[in-house]
Amino acid sequence: MLLHGVGTITFYEPSTKLFAALGHGIQDIDTEKLITISSGEVVTASIADIVKGEKGKPR
Repeated sequence: MLLHGVGTITFYEPSTKLFAALGHGIQDIDTEKLITISSGEVVTASIADIVKGEKGKPR
């Protein structure tokens, strides 16, 4: 099963394990249905590039 989706965490306090997040659904690429996720992990990411989108040309 191939999946695609991403969540963006906006706040995390390790000592209490409290977090607040805004993200996007994860969709099965074959059925195009959203799937339910019961666990995950926090990973470090970095921004490699920013390209401004234009009307009719999403980035």
